[in-house]
Amino acid sequence: MPTVAECLLAVADCLLAVAECLLAVAECLLAVAECLLAVAECLLAVAECLLAVAGCLLAVAECLLAVAECLLAVAECLPTVAERRLTVAAS
Repeated sequence: MPTVAECLLAVADCLLAVAECLLAVAECLLAVAECLLAVAECLLAVAECLLAVAGCLLAVAECLLAVAECLLAVAECLPTVAERRLTVAAS
């Protein structure tokens, strides 16, 4: 039969093993938290990139609109130019 001292030593060893296990779990949870933080930072970077792409596409659309307005202005001038040519040709 074990002595009281041996029993206490066995309990102490058990508690030490539990403490080491809890420490390992804490380290694992910390690693998971760091991983999730890295994923969140990556998703934020992707979102910022997509926002920049959207801004670029908006700028392209605005440029195309300006070109269309310019072409419309030119088209509106064509009848006036044609009338003047006819007037010059008739005189």
